[in-house]
Amino acid sequence: MIKTLEEIMERLMRLDRHGACIRMRDSFPRGARRWYVWMGNVMITTLINGGYCPPDGDGSTPEEAAQNLWKEITGLYAPDFFLVRYNCKSDVPIPGDEPQVWVRWNSAKDDWENVAPTVAALAKHSIDANRIRTYQEQKAIDRY
Repeated sequence: MIKTLEEIMERLMRLDRHGACIRMRDSFPRGARRWYVWMGNVMITTLINGGYCPPDGDGSTPEEAAQNLWKEITGLYAPDFFLVRYNCKSDVPIPGDEPQVWVRWNSAKDDWENVAPTVAALAKHSIDANRIRTYQEQKAIDRY
């Protein structure tokens, strides 16, 4: 089990090294929602309904926020839930029209694993199959 902030952030940054970070809501009083993990261009979605929502990692400390988010991410083992790493401009609705990566966490591999898109899921998300990149392809691109 991952316990430290550093371990969690290292794993999140494998998916989006430029976006994943810890943030503080400075207008919030000290308490349960003051700190949160920003996942950049990563959203939770499903193979069934196709909606998008940001992963939710709030906490009273950076460590608690990261641990709460990690619990959510590692709980996405239901076959239809996964994370989407997308690329689109801020004025374009998610998921935009650029390539995407569909993944979920695999504890046995200690890394992200690809979620194979089904024909129905691609139709529900209105995405052409050639827009889906593998996690490994995206990792190679991110190195530069």
